[in-house]
Amino acid sequence: MQRQRPLTLLVMGLGCVEFAVVYVFWLLLYRRTDLAALVAAALGNSDAVAGLQGRGLARAAVARLAVTHLLVEMALAALLVWSGVGLVALWRAARWSAVFTAGFSIAAALLHTWGLVSLTPPDEPVVIPLLMDAVAVLFAIVLLGTMFLPDVSEAYAGELETVPPQPTVLPEQRSATR
Repeated sequence: MQRQRPLTLLVMGLGCVEFAVVYVFWLLLYRRTDLAALVAAALGNSDAVAGLQGRGLARAAVARLAVTHLLVEMALAALLVWSGVGLVALWRAARWSAVFTAGFSIAAALLHTWGLVSLTPPDEPVVIPLLMDAVAVLFAIVLLGTMFLPDVSEAYAGELETVPPQPTVLPEQRSATR
């Protein structure tokens, strides 16, 4: 018997891809003014560190932390896209990839929030990054929860190959072919 793909998998798969694209766009938009200087400071360019002083990234260690967080977020977004495509295409590993990506996304967002609270100077606004961290955690919790819904568990319980059903030969057709 052929299993039908639940609508939940289609919605969450497309939602994963859409959220990853929007989140990466936001990350690049948020860091657009100091992205090149951050990368240069992380690689050891002392002139770039001086240019980042006004943004609370005056030390090379803080710049390295910001670049590391950006790279982790990009990698998680790539995993989210892969998981989303896999959920739509019913790949066997996509469900567990989505579960682990959601867990790591929650951890990364919480660490970023801690970094914002502890490393940002008092005069710099942090409302938008905190809101994006909250949105990322919320999406990850929803993704994590939907991967254990009964229809998703049932879809991944058996064979997921969508094989066309074998044609049945009726008795009157059998005598016509002989």
